[in-house]
Amino acid sequence: MSDVVVIGGGPAGLSAALVLARGCMRVRLLDAGPARNASTLAMHGFIGHDGASPAAFRETAHRELRGYGVEIDLRRAVSLERRGDGPVIGIEDGTSLRAPKVLVTVGLVDRLPTLPGLKEAWGKTAFSCPHCHGYELKGKRWGLLAIQKSMARMAPTFARWTPQRTLLANGRTDLEPETLAMLTKYDVAFEARKLTGLRVEGTTIQAALFEDGELPLDALLVHPPQRQSDLVLFAGLTLDAEGFVKIDELRQTSMAGVYAAGDLTGNSARSLEAANDGARAAIDLLES
Repeated sequence: MSDVVVIGGGPAGLSAALVLARGCMRVRLLDAGPARNASTLAMHGFIGHDGASPAAFRETAHRELRGYGVEIDLRRAVSLERRGDGPVIGIEDGTSLRAPKVLVTVGLVDRLPTLPGLKEAWGKTAFSCPHCHGYELKGKRWGLLAIQKSMARMAPTFARWTPQRTLLANGRTDLEPETLAMLTKYDVAFEARKLTGLRVEGTTIQAALFEDGELPLDALLVHPPQRQSDLVLFAGLTLDAEGFVKIDELRQTSMAGVYAAGDLTGNSARSLEAANDGARAAIDLLES
């Protein structure tokens, strides 16, 4: 039996599995995929891996982990509960796994707006993180989708990547006059009309579409709402006021023996920071 089962093979889970294995723990990694960043062509900002595809990163990580004896299990975990003296993981094929400790590192689920064309462009020319994707689209025409009012306040900060920024209000009428004045001050264009979709060729955005016309664009920055995975929700792990998995100082969740790391706990979704959080969680487990 494994000492620890890690559920989730993103940067947090892969990094945690490595540190645990180097701590002489018997580790099983449940990595059914796909990763949250699977739609992205390349990872950026992760030193040593800049420009690598998520698939190549995962393949390299699996090879390194196997070298430490980590069991790579490509089946999907569908349930998590505590029975008797420990956690039990239900597997998609009807079997189950037990381990004294379980580390959950599955990512949050993006809830993309229902906007024709967005899914095709997502992770390429439509994105949520300018630090991950902005460089490749520097100087281009960016649309900033105001799902949250905070996007309007953040708009001036994107000037480092491009001077061509348009806040797409998408029909919302609750932006304060001082916010609109700030947009003017920082040369951010404002588009009030409600979007009907995106014109996309392949994965490349060409324009934002409205009932009475279109606006040429090359990129769309959008912060979609997120939710916890079904695994986390069905397990009944306690969430905090912001919807993140609540953990104690040792990373333990409300279910004894079950720990969590990565963006499901509120830490950054960026690959490098997720990997760091997974490593820290593994060290906490080794020292607990």
